[in-house]
Amino acid sequence: MPRAPNRSGEVVAVHQPNPWGMSARKWDADGTYRPLETSAPGYFSEVSAINDAGQSVGYAGGPVRWSREGARTALPLPAGANGDTVRFINESGTAAGQIYLDNHTYATVWRP
Repeated sequence: MPRAPNRSGEVVAVHQPNPWGMSARKWDADGTYRPLETSAPGYFSEVSAINDAGQSVGYAGGPVRWSREGARTALPLPAGANGDTVRFINESGTAAGQIYLDNHTYATVWRP
């Protein structure tokens, strides 16, 4: 499930080798690819978007932002949040998505 490439030709996608596992991957413009870091080996991860700086966002044990090199930074959630999705990232690294809190869904922005 590839996502739109950035201007450098980098692409992020979800690799699903079987029905029970998914892992976020990044392909560089030269065709080499690497898995994006997760919270622990073998954990489910999903990537949603990439910006022209090579940063990407998605889920790996919670909402995350990955660096161009694939290092994971956890994005904070408010106390009591019981779910999240991160779908977009702009050129400055600001991410947007939604959280689930007290049986409601809220639009959320994570700034770098």
